[in-house]
Amino acid sequence: MIIISCVAAILASWITKYTAAREINWMSDRDNVTTYCDGIIYDLFSMSYSGSIDRINAGRQAQLWTSREDANGTMWFDDLIRIPDFLAGAFSRVSLATGSVGGKQAHIVRKVMHRVHFFTIKKEDDNLVIRRERLGT
Repeated sequence: MIIISCVAAILASWITKYTAAREINWMSDRDNVTTYCDGIIYDLFSMSYSGSIDRINAGRQAQLWTSREDANGTMWFDDLIRIPDFLAGAFSRVSLATGSVGGKQAHIVRKVMHRVHFFTIKKEDDNLVIRRERLGT
């Protein structure tokens, strides 16, 4: 929990220093890390952010926000934080060995990865071979 809040604080500090961001909002899903001790991780994040800003000489602080579930247990931002999960699920269906894409999200992966190249490292005849490849369509 401490590591997560420190990493988030460092990222927020860099965003503050290198962009014109005036506000930073941490939107997290519900899990044991964010609900432990009534969300103490957010307090750790805020304190670590203040310390990081001083350390990197950013010269200013952004307003920090944390979005949590409301009294009814719903989170207005739930669809937003599920986007990385959706993309991870879609990209997990890519076979780097064959270049094929499977699953119901295959059309999305093909559109996104149409021009993306990647490197493969394989052992062939006691040699490591590095190849630049492209995802099949």
